[in-house]
Amino acid sequence: MKILIAGILAFESGKTTLALGLAREFKSRGFSVGYLKPVAGHNGWFQQDTVEYTRTTGVLVGHDAYVVASELGLTREIPILNPLDILTLPLDPFLEDLTLRRYLDYMSSSLRTAVLVRFSKIGESGIANNYFVVGENVSRLSSVSLALYNTIISVIGESSSFAEISTMKLEDLMNNPETYKEIDRTTGLLQGREVMLVEGYNDVSAPTPLSCESDYAIAVAPTRAALYDGSKYCRGIQVLSPNRPWLVRTVSVLELIGKPLRKFNIPPETSGAEFKRSVSDIVDSIIVKA
Repeated sequence: MKILIAGILAFESGKTTLALGLAREFKSRGFSVGYLKPVAGHNGWFQQDTVEYTRTTGVLVGHDAYVVASELGLTREIPILNPLDILTLPLDPFLEDLTLRRYLDYMSSSLRTAVLVRFSKIGESGIANNYFVVGENVSRLSSVSLALYNTIISVIGESSSFAEISTMKLEDLMNNPETYKEIDRTTGLLQGREVMLVEGYNDVSAPTPLSCESDYAIAVAPTRAALYDGSKYCRGIQVLSPNRPWLVRTVSVLELIGKPLRKFNIPPETSGAEFKRSVSDIVDSIIVKA
C-alpha cells in the first residue's frame, strides 16, 4: 500500500509530523513500514540539526527525512529514500552589490538560496552520492551562514567530491524529467514493505511520476488533513501536467477532483493522545477502505 502525503501550503503544512505519526501508528499495528522523501529541501539556519544528522549518516540530510527514517530504522538508507536533497542558507542583506529589495526576492527563492545539493544515483558499485556547490549563492552568504556551510562541508568529508553548478543549471536539473526518472529508479530499491509512506516537498502535488501512483493521497494543511483515492488524485495530476507532477500544485489538483473521502482534524503533536487519536482515525479509514 502506497500513501502519498502532499502539502497544501508551500511551507509548514505539517507533512513530516503526519508522516511520523502514521509511521508509528502503522508500526504499532504490526505493519512493516517504509518511507520515501524523494526530493527534499531544508534550510540549515532554521534546521541547524542538519550538522548533527549529516555527521551521523555521512551524507547531507535535513530534519524531515532524517527523523522519519530514524523512527523506521532506515537512516542507512537515506541516499535511497531521499535521493535529492538541497541545502539552503540565508544570504547577507547588506552586501554592496545586493539591494534590500533584491535580497527579499532572493530569499523567497529556493534556487537563489541553495548552496549545496546531494543527488544520489545508482552507480556501477552501488549508490553514488554526487554533490554540487552553487558557487554564486555561496558568495552571497553572511559570515554566519558561511561558517555553517563550511562546517557542513567538513562533516561530509574529504572523500566526497564537489562539482560547481550555477543557479541556471540547478533550475535545469530540477525541471528535467530525466532527473525524476533517476530518482524513481533509486527509490525503487526500497522494497518489501506492507505500507510505503511517500512525503512530497513544499506544495508540489507529487514529487515524482511514480509517487503519483499511490493507493491513497493525503493533503495536509496546518490543523487539517483530507484523504483522497490515490488513483483519482493521480488522474487529476495527469490532466493538469501529464507525467510531470512536480509542476503541479496540490491546490490545483484538489480543485479539480472535488470532495475527499474524508476530512480530519490534526491537533498539535504535543497534544499527545489527541494527536494519536486523529492519526489512528486516518489509519482506520485507510484500512477499512483497503
